[in-house]
Amino acid sequence: MMALGLFVSTYANNHYTMGQPVSGGPGRFPLLPGLILAILGLIIALLAFRQTVHALKPPPFAWRALVAISAAILVFGLTPGRP
Repeated sequence: MMALGLFVSTYANNHYTMGQPVSGGPGRFPLLPGLILAILGLIIALLAFRQTVHALKPPPFAWRALVAISAAILVFGLTPGRP
């Protein structure tokens, strides 16, 4: 995530104009999501180093969530739409 975000923001910064603060140019949209993606990737990487992984004892499987989500998708698919 960090590499993709940094690549997109660097490419946008080098190849597009940013415009003025009041009216943004074509490079502002790819630059900002790229920076946000890089920051989120950094946060996830830092949090991954902090947690301990228990490889021998996996967490319990959430059957209730699986059944509830599957039922909701099934009900949504079976209900008739508007004509």
